[in-house]
Amino acid sequence: MFKRKEWIEVVYPRRHHLGLLFLYLIFVFINTSLIGKANGLLSVILLLMSIYMHYKLVKVYMKRNKSKSKMIERQIQYMIHTLNLYDEEYVEVTKNNKASMEKKICRVIRIYYKLDHRKVYVRVYRDGDRFTKISSSKEFYESLEAALGMELEKAIKNIRYIEFSFLRYKDKRINVSTGTKLSQGTKVMITESLSYDVSKVSHGLTVGSTGSGKSFFINSKILAYAQMSDKKYNSWDGADIRICDPKASDLYLYKFVTGFGPEKVACEPNLIAKMIREVSELVEKRYREMFNDISSFGKTFVDFRGYPPVVIFIDEYAALMKTVDKKNKEEIEKHLYNIVLKGRGCGVFAEIILQRPDASIIPGQIRDQLQVRTGLSNLSQEGKQMLFGSTDIEYKTVNVKGGGYIFIDSVTEQPVYFETPFISKDFDFLDEIDKIYKKRLGIN
Repeated sequence: MFKRKEWIEVVYPRRHHLGLLFLYLIFVFINTSLIGKANGLLSVILLLMSIYMHYKLVKVYMKRNKSKSKMIERQIQYMIHTLNLYDEEYVEVTKNNKASMEKKICRVIRIYYKLDHRKVYVRVYRDGDRFTKISSSKEFYESLEAALGMELEKAIKNIRYIEFSFLRYKDKRINVSTGTKLSQGTKVMITESLSYDVSKVSHGLTVGSTGSGKSFFINSKILAYAQMSDKKYNSWDGADIRICDPKASDLYLYKFVTGFGPEKVACEPNLIAKMIREVSELVEKRYREMFNDISSFGKTFVDFRGYPPVVIFIDEYAALMKTVDKKNKEEIEKHLYNIVLKGRGCGVFAEIILQRPDASIIPGQIRDQLQVRTGLSNLSQEGKQMLFGSTDIEYKTVNVKGGGYIFIDSVTEQPVYFETPFISKDFDFLDEIDKIYKKRLGIN
C-alpha cells in the first residue's frame, strides 16, 4: 500500500550518508574476522550468512536510492544546482592554525514535496527573498516541469507558498471512433480518468472561440447523452436530447438525424423560447410525479423507473439573447433558471455554449448553478474570472486544439487542464448518433 503522504524537505547540497558506509565497513571487518577464526561446518555457515547479509544490504541500499521519492528529490536538487537557486557568502575558517576565507552556502530556496498514487505535489515557499520572484515566473514552472519529467496539472499561489501538482501518469485523451463509449450509465467520460455523473453534478457551460475544438467537444457530449442507460432498472436507453441553434449552423443539422427532427431542434428565436419553456414545464411535471410523498426524500431521477435524462443544448447563447425581444429574453431567463435550479433531481439538464465569456449575458443566479464549466483554448483574465470565479490557479498557455481548463463541482477542487476527446477527421458524429437511434427504434 502506498503511504507516502507527508511533506519532505529537499535538502541542498545533497547529504552523503557516510555513516551508513562506516557501519557497513565495520560489519565487513567483524564478519571477516569471525569467518577467519571459525573451522569446518561453522565456517561454511558463517560464509553463507555473510553472502546473504551482503546481498540484503546492497538490495536495500539500491532500492532506497531508486525509490520514486529519492529520484524526485535528486531531480529537484539538480534543478537547484543548475539554476543557482542558492546564495553563497565568504566565511572565515581555521585549518592548521591558519585562517582563510571560504565560500559557503548560506541560503537555499525552500522546496518540499510529497507524492501519492496519481500526483506529485511540490511546495515552493515564498520567504520574501530573491527566490520569491523567481519561483513565480513562467520559466521556473517550465524548469520544474522539465526537471520532474511530468505534466504540470495546476499551480496554486498563496501568501506563504506556491503549490504545484504534477501528474505522475499523463491523463489520456479519449480517441473517438465508431462504437466508442463516452458514457457509462449516467456518467459522462471527459478523459480516460476524468468523468462526472449527471445525477450528482449537473448543467454545463462551455466557452471557446472558433478553432478551439468547442464544436467537437459539444458533439462528444451529445454522443455521451445518446449512449446513456438506466443501470439500475434498465427502464430506458439514451437521453432525450433537445437542441437550440440560433445561427442554424452545425448543431442545426441534427434536425436530419433519426430521433430528432424539427420538434427536437430549433433555430428561430420564438421556437427556441418555446422549447426552453417546454423543458421547464417538464421539470415541474416530473417533480409532481416523482416527489409526491416522504419516500422520495433524498432521491434523484436514477432512483425512479422510466425517467431518462432530458438535456437541452443551447448554442451561441449570447447571439440568442441579443436577437430576441425583451419579452422573450425574460421568458428564456425565467425558464432556464427553473431548469438549472431544479433540474438535477428530476433528470433535466441544460448545456449552454458561448464563443466568449460575458458576465452580462448570463445572470449570476443561472451561472452559479452550472456545475461543469469548461474554457477551451486561452481565455482572457476576465474570461477566466467569469467562468471559474476568483481562484489562485496559475493557468498555463494552451497550445493544443481541444485543450483547456475544466471545473467539475465536487470532482475537481480547482479548474484543471484537460484535453477533449480526440476526433479523427473521417468520424461522422451525425451518422454515429443516427445509427444509435435507428437501432433503438428498430429501424433497419
